[in-house]
Amino acid sequence: MALVATKFSSIIMVVEDMQRDTMMMAVYNVRPNDESHWLPGRVVRVRNPYVRMASDDSTFLRIDNPSQTCSLQPGLAPVCWNCLKISTAKSSGGCAKCAKAHYCSRACQEADWKENGHRSACAFVRLGRAVVPL
Repeated sequence: MALVATKFSSIIMVVEDMQRDTMMMAVYNVRPNDESHWLPGRVVRVRNPYVRMASDDSTFLRIDNPSQTCSLQPGLAPVCWNCLKISTAKSSGGCAKCAKAHYCSRACQEADWKENGHRSACAFVRLGRAVVPL
């Protein structure tokens, strides 16, 4: 029986807790089939989070085995992919190409497309890959 090497990804993102305090979270060993689930607006429950101190004295969460320690909740909260504000009203709009990105305004959608790289990330999101390879 031959061993097959599986390529795992790492994802670094800004997260907020229930009190809306933000910090960085690094998720390692994300399975290729699970990459598409890590999108802005996804509620993630982390069991026994591991808090680390970064070199700049800020704290961040480190998740080494997300398949065992993270529970991704179904559905996405209406979070603007540009400004990260949570929308309480009906959807103001989104990306027509990938149908995943949500925006609170046309200005945010244009800024994300031009300045933040959704133009290049959009194709990967459409293919089911949430992470753009560097």
